[in-house]
Amino acid sequence: MAAQVKAIDTFKAAFSGLIAVENTKRGLGRQFHSAVIDLLNEYPGNTGKEMVTLFLETLTEVENTLRSELIAAFGADAEVKEFMPSWVQYKSDYKRAIELVDRRDLIKCSGVADVKKKLNEVREAIKEKESGGTNTDTPAENDGGKADAATTGGLDLSKIPEGARKYITDALTTMSHLTNEDAVEIAVNFKTAAVARMKQLAKAKKKMAVTTGNEADAAVNH
Repeated sequence: MAAQVKAIDTFKAAFSGLIAVENTKRGLGRQFHSAVIDLLNEYPGNTGKEMVTLFLETLTEVENTLRSELIAAFGADAEVKEFMPSWVQYKSDYKRAIELVDRRDLIKCSGVADVKKKLNEVREAIKEKESGGTNTDTPAENDGGKADAATTGGLDLSKIPEGARKYITDALTTMSHLTNEDAVEIAVNFKTAAVARMKQLAKAKKKMAVTTGNEADAAVNH
């Protein structure tokens, strides 16, 4: 009679399997980084904008060419953004890095972690430059929205209720560190919530106007 498999043995197998998966992910990250460096070296005369276009075109070609493999693995309706989040993340991070980071600095990076670090440094430098070198973590209050405009890259928040400005500023700062996909999702949800509240308030106001009008008519008739 075969020995009964204990739960701890199954957990051990799962743990080992996950270690292998994470190692594979790191290896694929290094491969992606190497491919980006190869692309930069193949086109040394291209501007950052030209390299971004070439980078996206190259990745689109890869995704289209290997579409059949994606379908074979995950089904006919499989989408890259759903089943290959790491690829989408790399794509977003390196697109921004190619746009913002100096080519020489990018080539010196040894991997994904270095690229993210360098990208964050550049973003912080840009934000500091746009704010005139001031500390944007604690904007001055009661200034008619001018400090908010500085901390949001020139966006004037003076028409936004004062109590909400700090939260919007903090949210925008946080979103600057997110991927394009995540930032778009949050922005869409924010807009949807704001529009929904406006419609709700408009409906309530209309209902109140009707009620008030009926009461006025009743008063006149009596």
